[in-house]
Amino acid sequence: MKTILLLVLLTGISYSSYCQLVSIDFYKISLGEVFNELSDQTGYHILWANRQEGGSDKITVHLTNTSLTKALDFILRGTGLEYYLEDRTIVIRKQPKPNPSNPLFPPIYGLITDSLGYPLAGASVSLKDGSHTRHAITDAAGHFTFPATATYGELHISHLSYSPKIVQATGGQQNIILTAHTASLNEVEIVSTGYQQLSREQTTGSFTVITTQQFNASVSTNVLDRLANISNGAVHMQDRLNTIASGQLIIRGLSTFSLGIQKPLIILDHFEYHGDPNNLSPADVHDVTLLKDAAAGAVWGAKAANGVIVINTRKGVFNQPATFEAQANVSIFAKPDLFKLPAIAPADLVDLETALFKHGYRFKDTVSSNHLPFSPVYEVLFSQRRGQISPAAAASQLKAISQHDVRQDFTTYSYRPGFNQQYALTGQGGTASIAWAFTGAYDQNRDELHAGYKRLHGRLSHQYQAGKKLTVETDFYYTHSQATTGRPAYGSITTVTGDIPIYSLLASASGSALPLATYYRSGYLDTVGGGKLLDWRYYPLDDYRQQHDVTKLQDVNASIGFAYQAVPDLRFIVRYRIESQHTENNHLYGAQSYLVRDLVNTYAQLDRAVDTVFFPVPPGAILDTYDQQLTAHNLRTQAQYDRYWRNHSLSALFGAEGSELRNHQQNARAYGYDPDLLTVAQPDFAHSYPLFTGGSSKIPNIAGYEQTNIRFLSIYGNAAYQYAHRYTLSGSIRRDASNIFGVHTNKKGKPLWSLGVAWELSQWEVTKKAGLRLRLTHGHQGNIDPQNVALTTIRYAVNNALTNTPIARIQHFANPDLSWEDVAMTNLGLDVHSQNKRINASIEYYRKTMTDLYGVSPIDATLGLGQNTVLRNVGGMKGSGVDIQLTTLNLMKPITWATTFIINSYQDRVTRLNIPTTSGSIPAGGGILNTVGYPQFGYFAYRWAGLDPQTGDPQGYLNGAVSKNYGAILSKNTVNDLVYIGPLQARYFGSLHNQVTWRHLTFTVLLSYKFGYYFRRPSIRYNDLAGQLRGHADYGKRWQKPGDERHTQIPSMVYPFYTARDDFYSYSTVLAEKGDHIRVEYLMLHYALKQFKFFIELNQPGLLWTANKAGLDPDYATLAPVQSLSIGSIFHL
Repeated sequence: MKTILLLVLLTGISYSSYCQLVSIDFYKISLGEVFNELSDQTGYHILWANRQEGGSDKITVHLTNTSLTKALDFILRGTGLEYYLEDRTIVIRKQPKPNPSNPLFPPIYGLITDSLGYPLAGASVSLKDGSHTRHAITDAAGHFTFPATATYGELHISHLSYSPKIVQATGGQQNIILTAHTASLNEVEIVSTGYQQLSREQTTGSFTVITTQQFNASVSTNVLDRLANISNGAVHMQDRLNTIASGQLIIRGLSTFSLGIQKPLIILDHFEYHGDPNNLSPADVHDVTLLKDAAAGAVWGAKAANGVIVINTRKGVFNQPATFEAQANVSIFAKPDLFKLPAIAPADLVDLETALFKHGYRFKDTVSSNHLPFSPVYEVLFSQRRGQISPAAAASQLKAISQHDVRQDFTTYSYRPGFNQQYALTGQGGTASIAWAFTGAYDQNRDELHAGYKRLHGRLSHQYQAGKKLTVETDFYYTHSQATTGRPAYGSITTVTGDIPIYSLLASASGSALPLATYYRSGYLDTVGGGKLLDWRYYPLDDYRQQHDVTKLQDVNASIGFAYQAVPDLRFIVRYRIESQHTENNHLYGAQSYLVRDLVNTYAQLDRAVDTVFFPVPPGAILDTYDQQLTAHNLRTQAQYDRYWRNHSLSALFGAEGSELRNHQQNARAYGYDPDLLTVAQPDFAHSYPLFTGGSSKIPNIAGYEQTNIRFLSIYGNAAYQYAHRYTLSGSIRRDASNIFGVHTNKKGKPLWSLGVAWELSQWEVTKKAGLRLRLTHGHQGNIDPQNVALTTIRYAVNNALTNTPIARIQHFANPDLSWEDVAMTNLGLDVHSQNKRINASIEYYRKTMTDLYGVSPIDATLGLGQNTVLRNVGGMKGSGVDIQLTTLNLMKPITWATTFIINSYQDRVTRLNIPTTSGSIPAGGGILNTVGYPQFGYFAYRWAGLDPQTGDPQGYLNGAVSKNYGAILSKNTVNDLVYIGPLQARYFGSLHNQVTWRHLTFTVLLSYKFGYYFRRPSIRYNDLAGQLRGHADYGKRWQKPGDERHTQIPSMVYPFYTARDDFYSYSTVLAEKGDHIRVEYLMLHYALKQFKFFIELNQPGLLWTANKAGLDPDYATLAPVQSLSIGSIFHL
């Protein structure tokens, strides 16, 4: 812990200098006046020793948004003067007279890029020719220029984030590639909103930028997985919550009650990405920007309230030689340790069932017409009771049963080490008029259950400079993936009554598959049908082999854009994108699969008089199909204005966009399917048949069709004004209309907007030695549910069994006021850095007010609509948080050590519910109650009064007194009688990243942490144990005699079982555990040469520390992710 605290004190984040851009518009003025203007705009000191040299010349200058070096080249052209840069000083001097014996060589100019071909702005370039040294700084496009020189010397290039380089100067164009430092502190200069790219000094909003190096620091086939724990302000929701949001990446907390719409908006190269994020190939990604507040994301309007993730792919660069990169890696995953799961001991379960048998528990099921299955223990005891085996033989069989654990069978027959393989080849380059880039990637995964996944991805990007004013861009993506299912997982096999017993046998000693009694009693299946039916037993280790479940996905994404530079300050952009994703799932149940045999036998018509059988469900394979076609169109027109003059700059855009998303889904089932002949049978779906096990029913006719068409029309604007590089004012506005909104909402035209200001304090003399920037923003964003529409809609179901007519129900009710959920956010940010930029920090505080959230609202039950509530904009929440990122460069040479520490906090509370929670009855969700005044995921529990020392019964409180009246405690208490434990979502979270480099070796370790939250520890439920054989290891720690209450809080077992007793114990405060923990995410070792890199990574080593004494992983209800070892290499060609 002392080490961690020391690292915290040594951490910081970076601030990078930006290219100086100047705008000058003068007619016939002196050089001195021009230099004064340059000094005012840039802060550089102009040193001109002899102003008589060229000082009387009058010049005309019209420069807009031009780099300082290019401006000086233009101003001094033909004056006989030259310049060089020294720190913050521009030195002007007379050009030396050319020596006839040593004539001037042509000017030197060039382009500085990173290894991926992206231009590097702000790089320092020095030309050393003999005794003279001249300096230049690359502009925003990475260009530099030196005027004609008498000799060609050396070019010395340096950049804060890249290793210095020395090359021989030559005439004409020189393209120079810099290699990034292994521990770079420099913050990315450019942020992307999806509509435009801006330098940070032009923005006021909250952005988190993930660079190429950061994104590729870990190994994963999923793009979003790589963002976890390195993205300031983002966190994965705990799997233990067991909600639809579990495992999702959440930015600055949830902003909705509707957990199906809590995902951030994903932008892929300018447009919303509607497909499955798993389709995206990490090999394609250049950088990722998270838009976290209203000023950053409000331009995306009614879809941005959950945050926006902008993904920029690799692009080509003009005037760059072709470069290529080949990547390959393989990851090996360990088998999970099933014995870490807290299951009841097999011997304890055998003893329990023996005791229950003596009480006659479930004896009534022996005469049930459903022929419900009994466990192997019960079958042995029934055999003994009928006199078929002796007590000694029964005892021997029970002992053998108690010595087996089904987890061993799953470990032996189901689980294997998994592996992932990734291969990618990328390339980029360009000429003066064409820039191109491509990606080819292939992934092949096989998990621990032998489920497979293959993905083939290709992408081609092209930019064409059609003249001086028109640029054409095209992008084409293609992804094809295939996923197949594998072996049965532990816990996936259940019976009609509950879980399979912990002592179940899946295979014989020789490895042959054994049947399990899951739906019917073994004795019944031995004689049913008199040999006329198909084998009705279920063999888990064989059945998965009789099934073939394949999901194929094809994703095509194509776009074209035109950018026309009408005048130097004004550019018009038109973009069109089409996205098509086709998903096809085929689940083939072979003729010998249990599903087919069960359906055939269930509907079999046995005529005992003539000893014949008729099968309404034809024997043979069954094919279930699911088909989805998603098609999206986007058309955007945009005007962008950028104007720089004197101490002023203005950047603005205005645009309109129309979009359409069509989603067509259908599913069907084919009986008697022959995969060779492609033929199917035609069962009679119209009539009911007597079932072999009793009752009657129609043959399941699985067929469904669904189609949605969502249209949006939006207009938007965004502008930023800056004065003297010191004060920045920004604003945005967007108006969305959609066919899913109510007619009143569309008519009102309520806009979503943002305002922001920034103050560059480092421009003042007193703060020049350290960077200091203050930002404040406020604005509104929206959130929508595409499944919630404003018009009355009806869903048709299967035909009524009695009338044979379609069944219809109202799915949505007319709501002309239906609108988006509104999230207002205020963000206050402070960016600081030390003079040498080795210590950096970004601190942000934000507040959110969420109104018009979707929630249930009561309606008149006498309307005959079949329900008492509808979904409307009736809910409200408030939230606040802090995002801090600190980065330090602790050591530089010969060992480089950099540290990044991310500190996040977030808390929310419900402010409005149309149907307030008043009951003190805790639902089966585990204590989660949406209650006004408490967090959305607030953990409530019944107050615990300990165990009764005489009986071991759990005790609670009723009306302030200790009570064992469990029914009354559960039903009569109110919310005020419950104990609020705390939030189920971590209030504090973040990560600690350390990177140490020595020569060619780099070692990286990433720790993550979560603090300030709780979880409910699972324990024994006796009713579930007896009725469903769902046991827990706590059974062996239960109270059994007086005095045990001094060392256990687990209640005694009583018979008959009382569900309310179990509920009280399960949802009492005694099972509340702190979730605080620190986890090691990965350890990585790199060995890097100029054109080759080799790495080895250990992923998910496990928990480093946890607050709960039970040693449970707070984030995972079952097993935590297994460890994996990755080995890979990268070649630069």
